[in-house]
Amino acid sequence: MTKEQQNDLDILFEHVHQRNKTDKKFLSTIYSGYRRHKLWTNIFVRICIQLLGFTLRPSNSSVKYFIWGTRFEELILTLPSNEVCVLGGPRQFIFCLKHRRLFLPSMKLWGDLAQGTVKRTLKIDKKIINYIDHFGQKISEKAAENAILVVDNDSQPMQRTIILAARRAKLKQDICIQHGIFQSKSAVDGWFAKQFFAINEHQKSILVDKGIASDKIKIMGFHSSSYLPIRSIAPPGKRKICFFGQPWVKYSEKKAYRYLEIIQTAKRVLCESGYSMFYKLHPWERGAEYLRRLSDVVNVPLPVALERYDVFISLTSTALLEAEMAGRIAIQIKDDTFNCDDFSCNYNVFTTTLQNFQKNHLEFINYHEVRNNDDVIQESAAERFKKQLYTNEVNNS
Repeated sequence: MTKEQQNDLDILFEHVHQRNKTDKKFLSTIYSGYRRHKLWTNIFVRICIQLLGFTLRPSNSSVKYFIWGTRFEELILTLPSNEVCVLGGPRQFIFCLKHRRLFLPSMKLWGDLAQGTVKRTLKIDKKIINYIDHFGQKISEKAAENAILVVDNDSQPMQRTIILAARRAKLKQDICIQHGIFQSKSAVDGWFAKQFFAINEHQKSILVDKGIASDKIKIMGFHSSSYLPIRSIAPPGKRKICFFGQPWVKYSEKKAYRYLEIIQTAKRVLCESGYSMFYKLHPWERGAEYLRRLSDVVNVPLPVALERYDVFISLTSTALLEAEMAGRIAIQIKDDTFNCDDFSCNYNVFTTTLQNFQKNHLEFINYHEVRNNDDVIQESAAERFKKQLYTNEVNNS
């Protein structure tokens, strides 16, 4: 194994082990998640995808945008369909079948990456390197001139593996698009990809303060257009309230205890004032034991929640900002346990402590000045994405 290959392998797992020093359950969360994905990599599933996905295979030298996963759904569906190829597993395959988008399976390595997070062996290292070389060759065959790769994070092992394969294929660029708000003490992405498309200048400044080169970061905005509800916000006294869930329980016992305490306290206080509090679970919370102890748990897409509810509460959820942009009331409960930044310093969000929320929650809930979205005109995610790509090309020419 070459020194370069050894360095690549070290980089794959670097972030997981670093973060596990502070979030003691982070490594086990990644491991268990990758093990679940491995269940879908058996030979039967792979053969079915190969056979059923025959019509979705890109032709050689045709793909301009390789996109990992389907988090950036709007981007995938608004870029030219014959130029976009989605990389992923069964869920991404079903998405591509439904929307008639090109697809390349990239799921064979989940089990080896899971094992590599816990204990690397020479056998596993060789399998990972071979996969990077093999998948890089596959990308190279399908790539058009000046093709690029887009990922949703550049800190976790699978995404870093895909980035390394894209570099083996000598793609023009690998880009990480910011999928959620960073806190100043916990910015995790932007280090590995060649380019990072940030949500706004404040988020860029957090990364620059951490040591990432300023010219590497472009401002794209949110990866999807803001949802603008059809229903107007209800009048004071008749507003429905929703708490945006976050998977803090997966990271450490201390954070788990405090997180559940905040939820239960907020729910009790609101109940005493005559309000119900619905709880919108985060995808990483599915199946969590503590959800059984919470009433009014809902599992709906964000646009449905924004249409249904008027007031949203959370700790550090990016969805709070999307709620505010949708003309809803957004309340951040700031707590030092979670290294929260004060959202109200940069966004139109109420920021309060749990203690203050207990005293002044009615004032927040019944606030009368909210954003009016009647005349909002938005650029699509694809337009904003292409604008930054064009800026890159001009700067590099």
